[in-house]
Amino acid sequence: MRLDENDPDQRPPGALTNAQFDDLARVADKLAETLEVSADLHEQMASRLPGAREHSARERRLAAAEREAAVAYRRRELPPDDVRRVIRESANGAAGTTEQRMIDAERHDTEVSLREAAPDARQQQLEDRETARLTRQGDRDRRADERDRDADHREVDFEVGRPADRPRG
Repeated sequence: MRLDENDPDQRPPGALTNAQFDDLARVADKLAETLEVSADLHEQMASRLPGAREHSARERRLAAAEREAAVAYRRRELPPDDVRRVIRESANGAAGTTEQRMIDAERHDTEVSLREAAPDARQQQLEDRETARLTRQGDRDRRADERDRDADHREVDFEVGRPADRPRG
């Protein structure tokens, strides 16, 4: 009698099927590819972004572990303990130490605060610009009103026959 790997009754409890091992291998390969691309990007940003070089190194270590895991899955085995440890540790965040996690969290909080403040600063800039525009418009309107009043007075004075340079009174 031949064992059917897809029949759960014929497999030991917790055993994976060949299809599941293949799926795990594909996922591990895709993760490794993605991590390599991300590592390359972080490497390019290293001169402008603090911690980017270290981030890149962590991603490359994780990519190597994912590749080793994919090889193990293709052999229908679970990855070795050291590979699983690297993968497990990477799930705890980019930083390995509590101090580094605190530094990263503080940097993230600062960046978030700056992003949150940016719309307020932009709104204030727009309001200041509008206030200046309205002030200029008000000044123009007042000067035009004064010119109109002066012109009206000249017309009245002309109609009454008073010279324009003589004070009204």
